[in-house]
Formats: sequence, structure tokens, C-alpha cells
Amino acid sequence: MAAIAFAWVAAYAAVTASRAGRGWAAAGYQLRAGRLAAAVEVLKTTAPADAVVGAPEFWAALHLHGGWASAPSARFTPRSEDEASPVWGTPLQQIAMWREVGVDHLLLEQGGQIHGDALNMLEQRCPGTVRILARMPPQMLVRLDWDEACAASFDRAGR
Repeated sequence: MAAIAFAWVAAYAAVTASRAGRGWAAAGYQLRAGRLAAAVEVLKTTAPADAVVGAPEFWAALHLHGGWASAPSARFTPRSEDEASPVWGTPLQQIAMWREVGVDHLLLEQGGQIHGDALNMLEQRCPGTVRILARMPPQMLVRLDWDEACAASFDRAGR
């Protein structure tokens, strides 16, 4: 029995050392760092210094690395009472949040999975409001050109 335990521990240690040697432990961080760098570079060439940038996860890093005002672009509520609704909020909740914070640039970090429905709703109700500035798969940068008529249409709908 001791021989089996020793063999298992030795195999586990060998596999772990091999993975660590190949950079497995840092691979996720390197992937995210590359995506953040791409987003910052695109924002530097497309967003004015006074832009308000919304992003699901990178929002704080965008402020630190580029100086833009930034905010979370979704209200992550993993303990929501309604299990059928997405943890990132409904499209109306997202749009209300963008309006309240003044978001005029939005970084889509997961290929539009989180904000796709909200952007579709916004563009349907207010054509021309959503403009794609850059595609950096799986990310995109969009500009939101709000006007009072568009905002009022969401107010009348009860958000």
C-alpha cells in the first residue's frame, strides 16, 4: 500500500513540476494581460481623455492603465433570487446602469455574451446609438452615443 501511495505522490509531483515548467500556472494571467493590453491600446487611439469606459471585469484596470473614468458595466448578482435571470443583470438593468454612470464607451470582454442583449435592445430602440469602434476577438469596443430622446424612451418604459 505504501508503494502505491509513494507512486501516486511521485507521479503527482512530476506532473505538477512539468506543468509549472511549461508556464501552466501563469497561462491564465498571461492571456488576461494580453487582452487588457489590447483594450488599453485601442482605447488610447479611440477614446478621448474624458471618456467614461464601462467594462465587466477590466474596469478598474482601465482607469489605472489609461486614466479614463471607468465603471463596472454590469451588476453581478450571483445571489439573485431569480435563478432564471443572468447574474450580470437584465438588459434594462444594464442600460440603466450605463445611463446612471454616464458610460459612453463599453468594452465587451466576452464576445458580447454579457452585454449583447442590452446593446441589441438599445440599438433597436435608438438606431445609431451603438457604434463598434474596434474588434479584438474575443473583445470589442463600442461607443454609446446617448441623446435625450433615447434616454426618455427608456424612462417612459419604466427602464
